Amino acid sequence: MPLAAADVEAIKVTDVRKNIEERRRIEEIAADVVPGPAQFGPGIRIVVPHPSRFCVVHLPPSSCKRNSSSIHATQTTSLRFALPLWYRLVMSAISVVVGGYYGFGNLGDEAIRVALRDALDRCGIDALWLAASPQGADEIDRRSLLRVFTALCRSRALVLGGGGLLQNRTSNRSLLYYLGMIGLSCMERRPVFLLGQGIGQIDGRVARLLTHVALKGASYIGCRDRGSVSFLRTLGLNAVIDGDLFFLLPPVEAPPMRSSLVRHIILCLKGAKNDGKMVEKTVQMLDGVSRETKISVTLLPFFPAQDLALSEKIASRLNIPCRIVRADSIDNTMHVLEGADLVISSRLHGLEFALRAGVPMIAISEDQKIDAFVAEVRETSGLQIPCVRFASFEQVMLVLESSPAFAIVNEAYLAMHTRATEGFSRFVAALEEV
Repeated sequence: MPLAAADVEAIKVTDVRKNIEERRRIEEIAADVVPGPAQFGPGIRIVVPHPSRFCVVHLPPSSCKRNSSSIHATQTTSLRFALPLWYRLVMSAISVVVGGYYGFGNLGDEAIRVALRDALDRCGIDALWLAASPQGADEIDRRSLLRVFTALCRSRALVLGGGGLLQNRTSNRSLLYYLGMIGLSCMERRPVFLLGQGIGQIDGRVARLLTHVALKGASYIGCRDRGSVSFLRTLGLNAVIDGDLFFLLPPVEAPPMRSSLVRHIILCLKGAKNDGKMVEKTVQMLDGVSRETKISVTLLPFFPAQDLALSEKIASRLNIPCRIVRADSIDNTMHVLEGADLVISSRLHGLEFALRAGVPMIAISEDQKIDAFVAEVRETSGLQIPCVRFASFEQVMLVLESSPAFAIVNEAYLAMHTRATEGFSRFVAALEEV
């Protein structure tokens, strides 16, 4: 069945190499799928079926001999054909199904997805992603039980990729969703892998029992911090530390350029229902710092649905240069952070982005995962990150006047990156065994 032009999406296609037996089967469908030569330029176009897509590979005329023993893709295109969902789920095989808090507009979780996707691609592992707002051909709606179940049936394994998925601090519904997904995988006898997980808090005897039952058959449980490993041990489960998946992103090599005349402070603050005290304390602190040195302020809400209102309240009270920038992509956020002299964050991924950018930071301890992150950085690299209930005027001035150099912060990120890479390699080895 020919695909309409509207089905074409612009994405990256990697080099492909196929043998002669596959070529005969490919050429039978090529005429129906490949558009006319005018759209793709010279040479024969070969359509290579892929677990979740068709790759259109360009071969120059000199390489397109009918009797060749193999097909070598010497050029590639940045176009692919999005297959209908029913075909992707029913007719194609999937290496892994990846679940996480994806598609909700939280840049931290989207950064985890980007890091994990790149790592899987480098290992040749094809993935189908469960997302709240599916966009690409390799994503499906996480709320559709039928599609999720069908995807699991066609996959080799389920992977829960990063974040604090197994917890009921926010609600039991989130915990039950992921435990239910694990249960579906077990019904289909698909192995389950947990990567870079922050476990807990899980309150209640029933919730802990269900967690134990769901995870006792997992093929691999990797945690991002020692606290998560210790908690799982209280449930009678074994786990290893493989690091936060965010740290699979490559380090920043060049030191950022910073102004010596104006000290730039970035705030990544988590919104809350009763945030009046946070607004008041933040405004007082910034006013005090501005009387000591010239500063500019950027409010960077990582999860705008929760954080933007707090940022707007603070900005409306300040009498110093201030702006609000939405953290909408990894590159844009890194660009903003690289010009900072200090990051103050109650968001975990605000701290992780700051570490990658080589920027000094102050952690606001509003959640156990913040404390766990600070402890992991200290244990892994020796870098001491101030962790306080609130960033006072004195604490901010101390960090601004004696902040660690870029090289020291960057070295800490390198240590976290190395650990995450080694942990991912262990997961790949475990996946190959099933």
